[in-house]
Amino acid sequence: MDATAALAEAREAGYKVKITHLRWATDGHTIALVEARTARLLGLPVSEKGGSTIVELLDSDGNRSVGLALCMPTDNFDRSLGVIIALGRARKDAESVFVADDLWWAPPYDGLGV
Repeated sequence: MDATAALAEAREAGYKVKITHLRWATDGHTIALVEARTARLLGLPVSEKGGSTIVELLDSDGNRSVGLALCMPTDNFDRSLGVIIALGRARKDAESVFVADDLWWAPPYDGLGV
């Protein structure tokens, strides 16, 4: 499945989707992982190698799930592949959302009735 189809499937399932691509950028003195869009706006050169993609899913109940895909510093950055990996991890995270009931905070029962 390609990234476009995977994103369409997540949206059809009722999720709002936010994608953030981070790339290694430098100003000549410092190197940092920066949002790709910000680096371009600032005119910072970005590396073709390494980076990360973050996908955030928000469901109709306000639950947020996050997936992260890391690209090794020796690998070419691939936006589509990053989205597919991070989206898969976010969907897996969404399936494991913990909903606490009113007693989740209660201390363990020690048998003493205190």
